[in-house]
Amino acid sequence: MNNFSRHLRLILNNASAITVTIENEVKMLQQYLQLEQLRFENKFDFIIKLNEGLNQLLEIPSMLIYPYVEAALYQGVLLKKEGRGEIQIRFEQDNHYLLVTVMDNGEGKDAASNFLAKRDGKEFNNTINTALQHIDLLNYRQSQKVSVEQHNIYNETTIVGTKVILNIPLSIETLKQV
Repeated sequence: MNNFSRHLRLILNNASAITVTIENEVKMLQQYLQLEQLRFENKFDFIIKLNEGLNQLLEIPSMLIYPYVEAALYQGVLLKKEGRGEIQIRFEQDNHYLLVTVMDNGEGKDAASNFLAKRDGKEFNNTINTALQHIDLLNYRQSQKVSVEQHNIYNETTIVGTKVILNIPLSIETLKQV
């Protein structure tokens, strides 16, 4: 219960802010995934890696990564028919961008789309659509733009997961003008 109240407090703080530190974003994602592990009786593992030397006090747009982590869980690892689920989140700096990679070992983005079509998955589609609208707003009149790529991960010809890469500019002055 204590973890839940801390997580709720952090989400409320992050949601009301335009930007958050990488440190706060990582804390929020850790707390979220720990709570979901409890809820789903440890059906998945997660790893959050930060490249050595990454300044965790750098600021990024708030609530930008969370929808993709949620999708990795609900549209990825929880749809696995066999084996244990795994979500990997990696933060690394590449010049003036933060690269955030979210990978899961679920059934792939096509299986997730089929699942959502069968189950009226509006809540999850809305979450990703809201994230894409957030990106559009952040990119309005900006020279450095947030971008997102999503790919299936293959083992030879078999889909073994999904990989999402967010490229987030670290030019905070630009972001605060939005």
